[in-house]
Amino acid sequence: MSHSPDNSPPRTTSPASSVDARSRSAPDGEGDVTEERLGCNFRVYCTNSTNTPRSQKVGPTALAVSNNLEARTEDAVAQTITCRNMLTENFAGVLPVEDFMERFMAPPDIESEASAIEAIVPHAAQALIDVEGDTLSSAWFSHISLVKIIYLNEVVAKFRNKPLVGDTHNCKFNALDEGDHHKMPDITLSKPGTEAITSWRWSDAGTVIEATHKIDVLAKNQFGESGEALKAFRKLGKDARNLLMASSSCHVFVITTFKQGWARLFRFDHGGFRATEAFSWLYEPTILPTFLYRLYHPDGPGGTSSRMHGQDDTISIPTREEKILVYDAICTHEFYNKKYATVEIAMKDSLKIKAVCFTTEGNERIPEVVDCFTIGPALSQSDELYGRATVVYRVILGNDLKEDAPPIYALKDVWRQGCRRPEVDFYDAIAAYCRKARIPPAGMAECHGSVDLSVQTNAWNPALHITRSTDHGDASFERHHMRVLLTPVGRSLKTFTSTKSLAQALHTAVLHHQIAYDAGVLHRDISDGNVLFEESTENPNGFLLDWDYAEFTPEGFKNFYVAFPSRAGDSDQYEDIDKSLKDFTGTFPFVAIELMRNTVIHGFHHDLESIYWLLVWMLLRHTNHNDPQGSLTCSALFDTSNPLMKLGWIHGPSPVDEDLVIFPLIENLRLAVKMQNETPSKNLKSARFRSIDPVRLTYDVVLDIFQTELAAQGWPEDDKALVFKVPSLDPKKNETKKPEDPRRSVLEREARRASRRGSKGGSQGEPQGGSLKRGHEDDLASVASSSSEGTTAVSDGSEPPKRKRVKVKSS
Repeated sequence: MSHSPDNSPPRTTSPASSVDARSRSAPDGEGDVTEERLGCNFRVYCTNSTNTPRSQKVGPTALAVSNNLEARTEDAVAQTITCRNMLTENFAGVLPVEDFMERFMAPPDIESEASAIEAIVPHAAQALIDVEGDTLSSAWFSHISLVKIIYLNEVVAKFRNKPLVGDTHNCKFNALDEGDHHKMPDITLSKPGTEAITSWRWSDAGTVIEATHKIDVLAKNQFGESGEALKAFRKLGKDARNLLMASSSCHVFVITTFKQGWARLFRFDHGGFRATEAFSWLYEPTILPTFLYRLYHPDGPGGTSSRMHGQDDTISIPTREEKILVYDAICTHEFYNKKYATVEIAMKDSLKIKAVCFTTEGNERIPEVVDCFTIGPALSQSDELYGRATVVYRVILGNDLKEDAPPIYALKDVWRQGCRRPEVDFYDAIAAYCRKARIPPAGMAECHGSVDLSVQTNAWNPALHITRSTDHGDASFERHHMRVLLTPVGRSLKTFTSTKSLAQALHTAVLHHQIAYDAGVLHRDISDGNVLFEESTENPNGFLLDWDYAEFTPEGFKNFYVAFPSRAGDSDQYEDIDKSLKDFTGTFPFVAIELMRNTVIHGFHHDLESIYWLLVWMLLRHTNHNDPQGSLTCSALFDTSNPLMKLGWIHGPSPVDEDLVIFPLIENLRLAVKMQNETPSKNLKSARFRSIDPVRLTYDVVLDIFQTELAAQGWPEDDKALVFKVPSLDPKKNETKKPEDPRRSVLEREARRASRRGSKGGSQGEPQGGSLKRGHEDDLASVASSSSEGTTAVSDGSEPPKRKRVKVKSS
């Protein structure tokens, strides 16, 4: 494609306003736009990209900054800084328009496309003249938006499966995750073939155009320093993120228009983004039509596909007949038959996704391509623009539709960085160890299939499934599109039916972690998304999953290649084990204190400490606790990267009523974590007190704490998780509870003490230090009658029995 006057279609501007593109000035700071700059010989601009393996993982926005309302606002300082860093670190540079189009959108048949563009440009010529007149004479956005839409409609009028063009600057699009805000793109072009839209949603959108008026978000081909420029770019980035999330695309394109007739094209994928140099879409009338034509005709003029450029070619919409077959299969499953009352509920927004399931022939494992049908909404979806962008679906295999009670799987869709080891390696290492040691899997997560979609095949286009964000850099930094088929299907830990079930799930997670570590695999990312309950069991079992950020121990690395010698040739492309174990890895609220303070090798004891922080997180968010900061406690403790907050926490009292059965569990874990983080004095000759060396957590210690306290009687059966209501930093805005009757609270305390005194003479199976569940009305009534003369129950002076403390031995 050339933009020179000699072989471009005729100009559509009026003589009075026509200005030669070669002499027209670029936006401020851009210099003159010349044919040389739009040609192939112009030097490619690229920043020193830091698109490298992440040494630190911070969870999605909804997790990392969701503990107070102010942190969730779009203008929050932390969000602004994080967003700017994310954008600048993943910016892969600016290209001339022609290079950009040739590199990322090259047509399969350039001659046929040229004929199509030659027909489109004259057809839209008058509309472009109208746009030019209003652009130069009006500052009112609504009027400019209207004539732009008329012009865009003329451009797409002859498209196969043409899209709708809508003025959406006053339309609130749906938020795609819990912590998101409603967005209003200025102009939206729908997906191909859309006939009517009553209310715009992100799933309808194919691309968007943002009119940033006087702001070029990449002035001088660099990020603008002004607050307005950053705000405009944040909106652009969030548009791209929402398009990727809602459209099942591997990459997307968005457009900005600014000043008087200038524009840039942007391409985003999960590895980063690139932009074009600024161009005049008014005076270069072929650029925008060519871009839109290629966007909506990725297979060229003679193709038949209704897909957009970048749309995932392994995902489609199931037919009505397929949806009915899937629902009939679901109805034979006892749990899912109750969960989904109609086919419309089960199969709303269902997708048909290609994946791989392993089958065995003798001792050989054979990967078989299968169709997976999603059931219900996604189980989880990351809100990351860049990174792994993990989505997990509940699926049934097309091969199993005729079976009774067919297995239901979790299908994990993720973009893995090339230098990171595939997750299937860790699942295989653990499974091989369990077989060799004759250890039952104990409800552990299992991998039933894994595929790298970027590997050469005839079933799909592998080039679509790898990011293209580096420029003459290390290709191992690009991300590969992976799918992993797993069991069991999980549900969130925050849905616990009782505090005992929460404790049991964490206990099981420790057991699974120990088995994996014995197999030579260290998890390194204990978090609320990686410890789940089994979805389909009545009394849900917990399990540990998600080995994305795992790493082999040195011994595990050797054992893996003994068990799987055919994969030994892959080892050179992955990170050095010792280097990888020193990386800062984990979801920040749950990271161990030592890892926050120092650069040390990540050990299993750090993950055991993360189990404690996960328990604290759950109790502060989803139970009534007695910390003085109330609903803001979670924010004070976890919404900071300062390890001193956690250090202070473990040196203070646990925020749980001492009369609750869970108190000994949380308190003994706190003491064990405290001992792990003791700081011995150094070179203090006149020390007056004995220095205490840290004592690392061990599996024996942590498991003993859980097993001892779970064996206690009196665990409540009805203290299910409370919904976490995000508080404000302004106490006046938070809900306040009516003060409890002081007489009743004392009566309850005395009732519990009385019941404990009685329990001392009980059966041998009842621990003397165990507390009974709340609400024993008989005990409450007896204590109340003894103190009816006053407002406060009178204690007999006895003290509650002292609770057992687990002795932590040095490993």
